[in-house]
Amino acid sequence: MELIVLVFFSLVPAVGWVWYFKRYDRLEPEPNRMLARTFAAGLLAVVPAGLIEVPLMQAWGQGTNAVGQFVFLILGVGLVEESAKLMAVYFAAYRSPEFGGSLDGIIYMTTAAFGFAAAENFLYAYSFGWEIGPLRAIVTTIAHASFSGVVGFSLGLVHSGAGTWITVASSLISVSILHGLYNYILFSQFLSPLLALLLVFLLYRFLTHRIRQAQKRI
Repeated sequence: MELIVLVFFSLVPAVGWVWYFKRYDRLEPEPNRMLARTFAAGLLAVVPAGLIEVPLMQAWGQGTNAVGQFVFLILGVGLVEESAKLMAVYFAAYRSPEFGGSLDGIIYMTTAAFGFAAAENFLYAYSFGWEIGPLRAIVTTIAHASFSGVVGFSLGLVHSGAGTWITVASSLISVSILHGLYNYILFSQFLSPLLALLLVFLLYRFLTHRIRQAQKRI
């Protein structure tokens, strides 16, 4: 019964976030089947990300100094997870006729991020208790979506011929650094978690700016 509750409270908020972001594309809404496919791909992306992260953590992430930990969180966590979500969208949606410009890139990347966050939130709640679930369903989930949405804007530009893969790589590196910083703040004993909330807020504001830019390009 407890397992069912954990699954429910991991999936339902994430699906709700997908619906919330879908409304940004009212003129040409994405098919639900494509969103479901991308959500599932993002959820499954936790597996390869974990298979890479765990060995890296064992080899590098333990017992290092503050600088080493920060570098690990950027390369071993941020870059790994953001790349996994990008690959999920590439294989699940990018090559589909349903994928259009930069707004579609944002919608599909955030959808994959919500799937990824749902799986991650379930694993954390299963390991550390359901009490952490509600906070992660809001803060961590929107953090994942904000990181991925920024990359999605660049991905959509490439698909429409208005950008290059260098732009996507630049966005991926930038959000990987921010992802690593976000985790570093949360794991730090010296920095306030409120800084992580501020980071997520500012990045989400930047994503909404990108969304408005993408809407004008339709």
